[in-house]
Amino acid sequence: MKVYLDNNILISIEDGQINIKDLRSFFGDDVQFVYSYCHLLELLASNDRFENLRKKRMDTIRFVTKMQHISPDNDNDGQFIFERKDPEIILKIILENSLIFEQMKVNARMIEFDRERIINELSIDKRRLNNYSEDEVISRLDKSLSNRIGFGLIPLVDLTGQRLHEQICTIFNFLDHVGFWTDVHTEKSCIARVYDSSHAYFASGCDYFLSNDRKARMKSRVAYKFKKIHSTIVCGWDNKQKKPVC
Repeated sequence: MKVYLDNNILISIEDGQINIKDLRSFFGDDVQFVYSYCHLLELLASNDRFENLRKKRMDTIRFVTKMQHISPDNDNDGQFIFERKDPEIILKIILENSLIFEQMKVNARMIEFDRERIINELSIDKRRLNNYSEDEVISRLDKSLSNRIGFGLIPLVDLTGQRLHEQICTIFNFLDHVGFWTDVHTEKSCIARVYDSSHAYFASGCDYFLSNDRKARMKSRVAYKFKKIHSTIVCGWDNKQKKPVC
């Protein structure tokens, strides 16, 4: 069994708020926790705290995941490669390509729209949207798009890219822009949403996606439903009951 831990879960383990023994006790002795390069991008985003956090975070990743790294299989979209890799190796690759990742962050900050205008033009009742099931969210947004611009959600997502990673990122952004479990807008919220969607993408190759960010969980469930990803269960962690809440 493979479990992908969101960065917030990893930090909670690091800070002693979640006991790794409780996680292993619930998921079983054969559980395999995995990490991706996105965990290291979030570490780099700590900026002036990076050097102070670096060793501690590397040790946490090694301890929790036993250095099990997940990466995309570039020859088979939606498939993943699992292999043991020290996080320092992945971090070194990121640092060597820092200009690319910096440009990615700049581009993410440019993805900003007038949410209220989009919501009004699509005639979306954002007060009710968060209470719909995943199927209802997809159906209502698809209908609103079709009525307004003449084509639905599938071609809209396809227009932004054909690869699963790109499409999950698009779904996260679109959901946020139409008022579905919207992130609090800050100068960092756009890049944070890129990280959230990337974690959801990598988690789609695992049995569980464990996150204590409710907004990320809700968007992940809609994205998985839309892309017909049925093998990944999205959960939060209840530390009092020592079990996931799915």
